[in-house]
Order: sequence, then C-alpha cells, then structure tokens
Amino acid sequence: MSEEQYPTIPVPNWPYDIKINWNTTVSSFDSGKEQRRQKNLYPKYDVSLTYKVLSLTNMQILWNFYQARKGTYEPFYFYSLENTTWNGCYVGIGDGTTTTFDLPGKSTTSVVIYVSGVALRSTSSQILMEDESPISTEDGNNIILEGPEEYTLYVGGGAASADRVNILTAPAANALITCDFTGYLRIRCRFQEELSRSAFTAALYQTGIKLKGIANV
Repeated sequence: MSEEQYPTIPVPNWPYDIKINWNTTVSSFDSGKEQRRQKNLYPKYDVSLTYKVLSLTNMQILWNFYQARKGTYEPFYFYSLENTTWNGCYVGIGDGTTTTFDLPGKSTTSVVIYVSGVALRSTSSQILMEDESPISTEDGNNIILEGPEEYTLYVGGGAASADRVNILTAPAANALITCDFTGYLRIRCRFQEELSRSAFTAALYQTGIKLKGIANV
C-alpha cells in the first residue's frame, strides 16, 4: 500500500470541499415511496482543492506529485486542513493476533477506541512518542504504571505519519475497530482524472483538483 502524502506546500485555498460519500442507492416508486440502500458501512471522502496564483516552483511540486502517482493509478493520503472532531471512524478489522493499528488521523486528542462497538477503558490521556514506553513513577517502594488500561496511543509511526494505537489484548478475528478523535483526518484517495499539464493547471485555479476517496484498507 502506498504511504505517500499529498504535498502540504503549497497550501490550498480556504475554504475547500470535502464531500462525504456513503454510496447510497435510492429507488423511487410511483407511490412516492423510496427504497434506500447504504452500500458503504463507512464513508469515503472526496476532496476538491483550488489554489491562488502559484510560483513555478510550487506548481512543479504539485505536477511532480501527480506524475509520480501516474495520474489516477496510485493511491495516496490527504490530511484534512482543519483540526476538528471526527466520530465513528474506521480503524481496522481484528485477526486475533494484531495489536497495533493506524489511527485515521494525526495530532489526535480525545481519542476513544471501540472494538465491536464497545469503548475500551482508558484511565489516562497519555500519548507516547513512537519509541517511548508507558511512564512509571515511584510511590514509596511501589512502582505505579501511569497509562491506559486497555490501549496505548502513539504519536506518529503510522502510514503517512498517522498516529497509532496499541490494543493490549488483540481484537478477535473479524472484530470491527473504530474510533472517535479530534485532529486532522487522514483520507485515502487518488486523483479522480487523467489530465494534461494545461488542464491540470487550469483545475488548480478554476474547477479544482479532484481527489477521489477510496476504501481505507
């Protein structure tokens, strides 16, 4: 899986557009009733970005990234521009042995981890750097571990610098792992269109560069 990240420089215009796509099909009947079917358990996110006038250097950064992805072929990650709260985000599926998973975000706070819909217990908001261990302090002759009861959060270390979670007991096979958090959402996507250099430039300034959200698996 590609771990490339969409360039953070140059910075896109604000506001930008994130479309949440649940892939719902709607069938209408003569009676006026509708039948709706939600195809995706979790949404995909389509993004549209525009830019102000760019220097030749910044234009080349974006074009080189597009070329390196071979247009629509290779997926990559894009981070939301706003640090906000995201709920019910897909993390992964348990296999009975894996304990460490990427969170779908970075600079995360207020993280809650769910396994099969049940929130795991956490007695601390402690977040560790990738190479750190839970902090221990001495209380007389006792060693007190200050950290989460059921999981530990790590800053970075995941694909495209995403934060990670280590769940102390491996989730069972097929157990669904989700999370709530505040931070920057990591979106897996690809370029939506095959574009010439001139069309790519026009899209940057006018219609927007379109990023097509794909499954985060």
